[in-house]
Amino acid sequence: MSLGNFPQASGLYLRIISTPQEQLPEYMTKYKRLLETRPLVELMTPEEAAQFDKERTERQVKEAGGNPDLPEGGSDEPSRPKNDAEIESEFKARVVIPAREAVHKTAMEEREKRRPLEAGINRRNYFHVKSMDENVLASWRKYLEFEEGEGHSDRIRNLYERSLVPCAHYTEFWVRFAAWLDRAPGSISAIRDLYTKATMVFLRKRPAIYLDWATMEEAHGYVNEARSLFQQVQTFAPEHVETIERFANFERRQGSVQNAIAVYEAALANPALAGDAKAFTFVSVLLARLIAFTQGSQGVSRARAVYEAATQFPLVKNLWSAYATFEASQAGPEGVGLAEGAEDRVKALYERGLAAVTGDDKHALLTEYAEFLADTGSSVSSFQAVQIQLRTEFPPKMFPGAAAAAASTAPDSANRKRPLDNNNEDLSLKLSRTGSDAAAAAAASAAYNSYYGGYGGYGAAGGGAAAAGAGGAGAGYSGYGGYGAYGAPAYGGYYGNQYAAYGYQQQQ
Repeated sequence: MSLGNFPQASGLYLRIISTPQEQLPEYMTKYKRLLETRPLVELMTPEEAAQFDKERTERQVKEAGGNPDLPEGGSDEPSRPKNDAEIESEFKARVVIPAREAVHKTAMEEREKRRPLEAGINRRNYFHVKSMDENVLASWRKYLEFEEGEGHSDRIRNLYERSLVPCAHYTEFWVRFAAWLDRAPGSISAIRDLYTKATMVFLRKRPAIYLDWATMEEAHGYVNEARSLFQQVQTFAPEHVETIERFANFERRQGSVQNAIAVYEAALANPALAGDAKAFTFVSVLLARLIAFTQGSQGVSRARAVYEAATQFPLVKNLWSAYATFEASQAGPEGVGLAEGAEDRVKALYERGLAAVTGDDKHALLTEYAEFLADTGSSVSSFQAVQIQLRTEFPPKMFPGAAAAAASTAPDSANRKRPLDNNNEDLSLKLSRTGSDAAAAAAASAAYNSYYGGYGGYGAAGGGAAAAGAGGAGAGYSGYGGYGAYGAPAYGGYYGNQYAAYGYQQQQ
C-alpha cells in the first residue's frame, strides 16, 4: 500500500481472509481499516461493481421519472436525493463490508477444522537437507487427503505448493501434485513445469521422478517425449533396473517387441549391470519371460539361451527358480502334460542350483524341487530322495511354527488311549483311526502342513508346476507369483517392492 495501489491491496486482503490461517483476525482488522477509509471504487470486486452500477442506473431512471424517494413519516414533500458519497457509503455498509465479514467467518470456521492438521505439519514447514520425521510426512499426507476430500481447488493447490517447500526432496509429493493437476483439462503445460522444476533443482538424479513423468507423457500421447525421458535416466543410472523394465514395457506398448527386447539386451551388455549379479539375473529373467510370452514355441530356444547365460551367477537362488519354472511350463502335445525331456531338464536345473546355493536359499529351492516332483514328477523314488534330503538337511525342529501348530491342535494327554509315536508309526494308519487318536493324527498332519505350507509359492497357488504342465507355456508364467519378483501376483504391487522380494535394492 505504500505504492498507493489500493485496489490491488484490497484484492490481496480478500484472498488472505479467504484462506484458513492462524493470523486471520489480525488481517481482518487491517482490512476493515482499509474498507472504512478508502473510496468504494477501490474496494469492490467486479461483481460488486456491476451490482452498484445497476442500482445507480435504476435510481437515476426513477428520479428522472418524477418518482423521488418519499421521506420517512409519510410526508408528501419529496426527500432530498442522495449524493454520490452517500450512495457509495450506503452500498459499502450494505453490501461490501457484510460480504467481507461473511468470507472471514467462513475462513475462521475452516481454520478450526484444519487446526489439528496444521499442528502436525508445523514441526517442519521449512526446507532443510535433513530427512523429515516420518510423523511429519504422515501429517502432510493426511492434510493433503483432507483438502482433496474438501474439493476446494485453490486450497488444494495452495497446500501442495506449501508441501513442496519442506518435502522438496520427497518424490511422492511432486508425483502426487502432478497427478492432481492431471485431472484438470489442458493441464499438460502446468505438469511439465512442475516436473521440470523437480528434475532441474531438487531431484536431478532420482530416476523415479523421471519415470512418473514419462508415464504421464505417454498417457497424453507424447511418445517421443516419454522415450526421451527414459533415455535421459539411462545417461546417469544405466544400471537402474526399474528404468530398464519400464522402458522395455513402454516400447512393447508402442507395438514393437523387438525394441523392447533391444532395451533388455542393451542393458545386459552394459558393464554397469554386468557387475551386479542380482540385477543382471533379474533383467535376464525379464528378457527371457518377454521372449517366451511374445514368441511362444518359436522363442523357447532363445529364452532358454538367455537363462543359461545368466547362470554365470549361480548363487542367485531366484534365477534357478525362474529357470526351472520356465522349463516346467513347456507343455506336451495338445497342451497336455510336460513336453518331452522337460522333467529331466527341470530336475537338472534344481540339482545345479542346489549345488551352488546355501542356507535359506537352499532350503527354499529344495522345497520347490520337492513340490515339483510331488505335483508333476514321474518317479516316486526321486521324490522320496529329495524329501529325505530336505528332512535331513533342514529338520522340522529348525522351524518352530510346525511344532506350535501341532501343539495347538493336539488333545489332552488324559484323553489319549496311548502316547503318539510319530517316529515308529505310519501316519496313514493314524489318519484312519477315529476318536482321540484321529485328533492326534490331525495334529501331526497340521505340523506337516505347517512345515510345507510356507512353500506353496512355486506355482500360482502352491502347485504351479503342475498347472504349467497342463496349461502350456502361457499358463506357466502365472507360476512366477511365488517367485515374488515376477508374474501377475508380483505385478500387483508393480515396481519398487518387487525388487526387494528379489533381494535387489536400487535407487529411487
